[in-house]
Amino acid sequence: MSLKHMICLSLVCALAGVACSESDGDPDSDTGVVEDTGGEEDTGGEEDAGGEEDAGGEEDAGGEEDAGGQHDAGDVEDTGVEVEPWSLYEHPCVGNRTDTLHCDDDLTCFVGCGSTTSGDQGLYFTEDGGANWAAPSTTPADFLMAARVLDISRSADGNLYVAGQIANSTRVVSIAPDGNAAEVWNTRETVGFSFSAGRFRRNAEGWAIAESSTGTDLVYRRGDDVEPAQSWESGAGFWSDGDEDDDSFGIQIQDMEIDTDGEFYAVGSTISQPPTVLLPKWDESDFDFHILQLNASGLGAFDGELVGIDVNDTYLVAGGVNQDADTGIIYTHERGEGDATDEASWNFFNVGTLFDDSTTWVHDVCLGEGVIYAVGRESSEEWGFVLRSTDGGESFEDITPYNADGDSTLDPASRCVTTVDGVNVAGAGGMFAVYAE
Repeated sequence: MSLKHMICLSLVCALAGVACSESDGDPDSDTGVVEDTGGEEDTGGEEDAGGEEDAGGEEDAGGEEDAGGQHDAGDVEDTGVEVEPWSLYEHPCVGNRTDTLHCDDDLTCFVGCGSTTSGDQGLYFTEDGGANWAAPSTTPADFLMAARVLDISRSADGNLYVAGQIANSTRVVSIAPDGNAAEVWNTRETVGFSFSAGRFRRNAEGWAIAESSTGTDLVYRRGDDVEPAQSWESGAGFWSDGDEDDDSFGIQIQDMEIDTDGEFYAVGSTISQPPTVLLPKWDESDFDFHILQLNASGLGAFDGELVGIDVNDTYLVAGGVNQDADTGIIYTHERGEGDATDEASWNFFNVGTLFDDSTTWVHDVCLGEGVIYAVGRESSEEWGFVLRSTDGGESFEDITPYNADGDSTLDPASRCVTTVDGVNVAGAGGMFAVYAE
């Protein structure tokens, strides 16, 4: 088999969500690192009008100096640096975060670049657990190379869905296993329909939501449609439809997931609101979420943001920041143990108890079999951390790799996906870290 055919077959396998054997592709190809040449924009809704810190005030990790003795991602060889039980690699998105991470299996993962204004765009994948990365082969060819990719997910139809600012008016596309791309949602010159997509999810029935990366706009539809613009309806305003759980200030979705029953879950709020979880309430007649605000009243009340969510058959977990105390926060609900709409059914964990005198953010959470991971950053010194819970979120342990001086060897951590025996973590400066127990 020629090298050309080997590479093409490898790309098709990745788009199909299946692993190729070494004979199917070239495991040693190296795409190098994309140089970051500029600033950034709001990605996935985590900053500006309802996100972390003003992106304009952060240095780009792709070009900043190593802060506080932390690990410099530029020093990691593509073959990996091992700090047991961690292995550290680089991917091509070298901005101050990884906007999105999706893994089909432990070795096959996709990352998207979109947080900087130039030089840091596109979609890339690995089939060897992070050692080597390449752009997938698509039809049309290379149309994603200039796209600002803010979200990647695979739906039950087998297609890979890519959201962000793709090309012209296109904000969400599907990529079939053979690489053929199709428009899913296009903007139109109407209020509420002209935003860049921060998160997109589609269930097995074709119900789908695309939400704004920078504001409260979102669109939805109940079923697939070949018409990528007019088939969508605006879902903005669900927070003020006369329900008891209404919030007059509006809700900005920051992250979104679907459970095995096809129900939609999300987290949101802005810097001046309580941490907010959005629970399933959408039916055949009305688009809606049940709005649950946590720590919203009483002596323990605080303003905060939730920017990461995950759900499986056992747990629902959300992570973010207490804006009043500048510490990361994690909420966990055990499904089947009480009503998720009841705040009393949620465990609360303050990340500040693990990092004395540190300002921390939790940027993402991810669930495995009997385990919960949370990833984030120390925001004053800009280093990353990874936490693990095996007791349903009642407690967390710090599993971050540290050097001999006690400094984290991780750059700020943005996204995580669990594996069979650990977790994959992506972050600033193209960091891709693999933890295997």
